[in-house]
Amino acid sequence: MTTLSYERLGSVFFAVGSILLAVYASLFVLLLPIHDGDFDYVRLVTSPHWRAIALIAFVGVVSLLTGLEAVYSRIRDSAGILGATGLVLTKVALVLQACVLTWEMLMDPLIAAHPESAFLLRDGGIINAPWMVAFRWVFLLTSLGGALLFGVAVLRSKQFPMPAIGLLIAGAVLYAVGPRVSVFIAISGVILFAIGGLLIGARLWRAT
Repeated sequence: MTTLSYERLGSVFFAVGSILLAVYASLFVLLLPIHDGDFDYVRLVTSPHWRAIALIAFVGVVSLLTGLEAVYSRIRDSAGILGATGLVLTKVALVLQACVLTWEMLMDPLIAAHPESAFLLRDGGIINAPWMVAFRWVFLLTSLGGALLFGVAVLRSKQFPMPAIGLLIAGAVLYAVGPRVSVFIAISGVILFAIGGLLIGARLWRAT
């Protein structure tokens, strides 16, 4: 397989992942009960739409992870240690995000469906457990660090449009910090990231 063919294959995965994340964000707002006052996570995961929406996000994240190496292939010559570190951190962040989506899709609905265990989600018994707090901090730091380092490396390569890179970085930052402020900020971050990802995928398809 030639380098161009490899990069084009990666561009397809990156674009598909971005489209799926945009679909996920849209369905999250349209189909889930997030407009009825207080944010109730138990109501979300017991929605009949929850698992399907989470599955869309999961496939989107895995697609992005698959296409990420092709983006690095395009910038490898100028990436240096900065780009390599950013690539590793971004991969770790995407793997951790896939882990989160796995238990949100498979485990949380089961926990929420039983009154004797639903309090673990409603009262924060799980999310505030020490190991879970550590996991969230690792995810936050790898997401921010990966987005910034890899984004700077991509920008320095001059292989991709600056607006696309800005959208990717802004989207990743908003998604990482958004849940601590508002779910709508996190969703807006997903949408910005998806738009930037589509632009990156489109540019990656073209020959250098």
